[in-house]
Amino acid sequence: MNSYLVITSIVIIIETLLALIVYLHNSHEKSNRIFGLFIGSVILWTLSNLLIISIHSLFWTRMAYVVAVLGIYILVFFVEVFPSVSLIIGGVKRVILHTITVGVVVLTLLPAGWVVADIDVSVPGVGVITGPLFPVVAIYLIILFFLAVFVLTRKLIRSSGTEKVQLQYMSFGFLVSIALGLIANLILPLLTGDYTYTEYGPYGFVVFIVLTVFAIVRYNLMNITVIATEVFAALLILILLGQVFVAEGPLQIMVSFTVLTLATVLSYFLIRSMLREVRQKEELALLTTQLEQVNEQLKRLDETKSEFVSIASHQLRTPLTVIKGYISMILEGSFGSVPDKHRQPLEKVYESGERLISLVENLLSVSRIESGRMKYTMAFTQLADLAAKVVDELSTAAKKKQLALKFSMPQKLPPLINLDEEKIRQVMTNLVDNSIKYTKRGTVAVSVRHEPNGVDGHFQKPCVVFSVSDTGNGVRAEDKDRLFQKFIRGQGSALVHTEGTGLGLYVGRMMVEAHGGAIWVESKGEGLGSTFAFAIPLPPPPKDKSVIALEEMLG
Repeated sequence: MNSYLVITSIVIIIETLLALIVYLHNSHEKSNRIFGLFIGSVILWTLSNLLIISIHSLFWTRMAYVVAVLGIYILVFFVEVFPSVSLIIGGVKRVILHTITVGVVVLTLLPAGWVVADIDVSVPGVGVITGPLFPVVAIYLIILFFLAVFVLTRKLIRSSGTEKVQLQYMSFGFLVSIALGLIANLILPLLTGDYTYTEYGPYGFVVFIVLTVFAIVRYNLMNITVIATEVFAALLILILLGQVFVAEGPLQIMVSFTVLTLATVLSYFLIRSMLREVRQKEELALLTTQLEQVNEQLKRLDETKSEFVSIASHQLRTPLTVIKGYISMILEGSFGSVPDKHRQPLEKVYESGERLISLVENLLSVSRIESGRMKYTMAFTQLADLAAKVVDELSTAAKKKQLALKFSMPQKLPPLINLDEEKIRQVMTNLVDNSIKYTKRGTVAVSVRHEPNGVDGHFQKPCVVFSVSDTGNGVRAEDKDRLFQKFIRGQGSALVHTEGTGLGLYVGRMMVEAHGGAIWVESKGEGLGSTFAFAIPLPPPPKDKSVIALEEMLG
């Protein structure tokens, strides 16, 4: 009896600690609360068996069967919610199960003895004299057992990954515990008439509880550091509680109780703070994972978008070019003279076609740049000659607005620079065209100059600078850095030129930076004009033959 008492006490302490650990970890989690209730039912079952053997109590004999029914009943619903909720028994089935369980509990506790009539202390252990409805309770226990097995098996089949491994651990512990419980408390006593086997029934559930907690801890639903702290705190509190009971005299009792209270409060706040930290880390890890997934999806969407823009732009460019070509031929009289009343509408169609082609070109350039498919054909080019051609092409547009478009070829031509002529020509055209569009009256001046020491505040290497200065709208200080971003336009730009998209300067920046250069804007403010410029670095000077030979010698 003494050894049984010691073993039972140890089992109850272990189960109590595990119940506290699970509940304190996250009392708001439904599975944790149900698991805590299940462990509580196992503890009560163990105590019932201890009291039956110790004091030969009929009430606790009946309570042992009640707790057995409730324990397996709670287990069914724990299996449903762990590790994730999957309500297999719902609706009417759940109501029927609740009703039958309440009925069985009431029948078992009734003093009429319909389930447990009496106890027989003359048999090994404490014998149970069963009533006429005992088989009903026994059958219901077996039904609950197989129901739990059914739910667990269903979840195992449907689960995968970490959840499946957790369920496998729990399943093994469940089968071992239930099997030991049924054998010790039901089958062997009925077959042999020896009720000493009932002492060992509750022990089997320690296997299930330990393996379930292991599944939780091993797969990061709890933190092992918190578990260790909780166990240590619980042991400390139990030891201090024992000190209260063995203390002698009021003073010693008061001191022991005070120490117990302080230890309990401090342990509570320590564990709570650790749990908060663990949850924050888990939430951060989850958010990080979700963010990575979202970023991956955004990358795929961006690639899809770029591909769509590229395909759509290619499909648009050809018919637009054909339309523009035919309108040009009509205006030139290739198909006969054009009446004056038709000329103006045709010119507007031509201009709209040009704007659409420009938009398509910008969209194509953006798509190629962002997908890394923009190709550059580099060659040494005189930037001043290229600027003169651009000015000549846009002189007609300036004359229409009665603007003075000026370009003075520098007396000393700047050095040749290595660039993609088509791409830089596109950038220059866009800058000059913008100045014409956003200048109501006055001058647009284009210049090219050599800067052997770079440009203060903008570019620090020897370079050739292209700049366009106008007497137009000007740029606000807060817009200067934003202008070269995608789909960004300066304040009030839409009032002057409604067709802009905010892509031209972005494309120009990307192309200039691909050449190793820089692009910028200078302006004293709104209405005070602006200067847009970019710098392309000079190629490094050729190496001396002696330097080349030395490098070859050094390998």
